[in-house]
Amino acid sequence: MFDPVDWFLTAEAAVQISTIALCLSLVTTGLSIGGFITAVRSLNATRRQEKRRKPQIILTYLSSSRGDTGPTTEYLFRIRAQNPTESNNALTAAELEIRYLLSGELVSLRIASSPTENSLAIPAPITAGSSIEGEVCFPMAKELLDGRRPREYVLHLTDTFDNSTVIPVEIVYELRSAE
Repeated sequence: MFDPVDWFLTAEAAVQISTIALCLSLVTTGLSIGGFITAVRSLNATRRQEKRRKPQIILTYLSSSRGDTGPTTEYLFRIRAQNPTESNNALTAAELEIRYLLSGELVSLRIASSPTENSLAIPAPITAGSSIEGEVCFPMAKELLDGRRPREYVLHLTDTFDNSTVIPVEIVYELRSAE
């Protein structure tokens, strides 16, 4: 049977030095691989932490409706706003853009949100790691769209850090007013 200790002791001095150098280089290589793995893990952890610190709101469009209340028309958009970061944030502005054709040209009308009794009041604070859900109300005078047929609805939302989100809305359901 092969005995490595006996072989090492009986080998020439040059072979002994080469064997020791080989063993040291293998240990050093193992340690450097371990250090590289640790460095990659640290970098990934730092990136995840920076991503959590970067202010961001994830907005989800849930539903929309339109109803007439006397001389005004109210557009209601139900949204969910999630703040997955470690920074407090808020929805600071909400605008509804209504696009329609006028003499063959696409024209936009922008309406600022206005809170009602059951809707979200803008600005709407969202603490770190939480979410809010509710309706954003856009009341406007009926005369603004008399004789015009809206082609597109676009919801524009802005947060505390001036990050804007644009949500195109396909369908706005009409609510019948009880008269």
